[in-house]
This record gives sequence, C-alpha cells and structure tokens, in this order.
Amino acid sequence: MSKFDPLASEGFDVATALQQLAGSEKLYLSIITKFSTLYKDLPDTIQADLEKGDLEKVQRDAHTIKGLAGTLGHSALREAAAQIEHSAVAGNAAECAQHLAAFRDIFARVLGSLQNILSA
Repeated sequence: MSKFDPLASEGFDVATALQQLAGSEKLYLSIITKFSTLYKDLPDTIQADLEKGDLEKVQRDAHTIKGLAGTLGHSALREAAAQIEHSAVAGNAAECAQHLAAFRDIFARVLGSLQNILSA
C-alpha cells in the first residue's frame, strides 16, 4: 500500500504519474509539496491578472498548472487549466473568467487532497 493510494479516489492517476517519474515516490512527494506551497493561491492570482487585463500572465499560469496537473496525474485539473489557457491565448477575458469558476472548484479539491497526503 502506497501513501498515495487515497489520491486515486480523488481523480488522480497515480500509477501513470509515478511511471512518468520513473517510479520515484520521493520525486512525486516533492512535486506535491512544491505544488501545495508555490501554487496554493493561483486561482486568486489568475483572478487578479484577469481584472488587470494581463491575459499573457493568465496564459502562462494556466499553462504551468496544466503541465503540473499532467505530472500529478489529474486530468480534470489539466483540462480546466487548458480551457483557461486556450481562452487567454484567444484574448477572451470573459471566457477565461467563466472557465476560472470551474477551475477554482477543481483546484480546491486537488489542493485539499494533496494537503491531506502531506499531513498524513
């Protein structure tokens, strides 16, 4: 039994994520730790950047989280970030804002799941 088993019920494909990381649970834990620390306020950051009209930063942040979500093995978060990224690239702030609502919900669940692993 792995420390990461509870993540499977939260939508994570841990087996694939670990396979991408050459089976390194230590590296996976490091990525979880960094994600939980460095990006915990990202939905608010994206919201603020949208309000400032900085779609380039919104696109970069969404792209970063899209990649990290893929590394973590969470396809729903990856897709939600991709939708924001696509809308930002298209210059559509209103559409970004619509996608941000769904992203915020998924992000909160993902972050909570990761924080549970870190506190276990």
